[in-house]
Amino acid sequence: VVADGDQVDAFAAATMDEFGAVHLVCNNAGVGGGGQMWTLTTDDWAWVLGVNLWGVIHGIRAFVPHLVDQGEGHVVNTASVAGIAPTPGATAYAMTKHGVVGLSTSLRGEGAALGVRVSVVCPGLIDTPLKDSLTYLNLDKQKMLQHPAIKLHSVEHCAQVAVRGVERNRIGLSTRAAAINLKRLLNLGHLAGLGYLGVFYLVPAFFPIPEKLT
Repeated sequence: VVADGDQVDAFAAATMDEFGAVHLVCNNAGVGGGGQMWTLTTDDWAWVLGVNLWGVIHGIRAFVPHLVDQGEGHVVNTASVAGIAPTPGATAYAMTKHGVVGLSTSLRGEGAALGVRVSVVCPGLIDTPLKDSLTYLNLDKQKMLQHPAIKLHSVEHCAQVAVRGVERNRIGLSTRAAAINLKRLLNLGHLAGLGYLGVFYLVPAFFPIPEKLT
């Protein structure tokens, strides 16, 4: 369980015992859910924070020292477009993903001189069982998933984008559909009042819309 630091430490130790080195660390575990922020219980918050944010922190804490000792390695943290755009109805999730983006971009600066590379993956909604297991409080899940700004991405396509981004040492990795959907999200009328439209002007520098994969 990634939320358990002792278990992640044990996994890192076992990895080093078995292979003697680690070159690519992927912090990919995540849970999702939604509902009005004020309806979430402290247990709801602890669950989302424990997996989505503490899981990444534990992974970095347990593995990055080995990358530093080796003088090379790459960390790939999975965030979401919810980590760079407002996501009403999924505030707890968005908060953790914003945290992962901030953590990743800062860690990239810390590790650069030590040979440690860092990328953050910010896909949209992936076509996995997670979308069916999401828990929404006081919201219509089907209506939310059918929103015109939401488009499902395949696991294979997302993986291709991530691998190619790592090969090119890109900081922000996102699918073409996610980048386009982000533009749609930031231009939705009901978000305009949140003052986040200016974020769109930062997106091309961090997540330029990728070319189509061939």
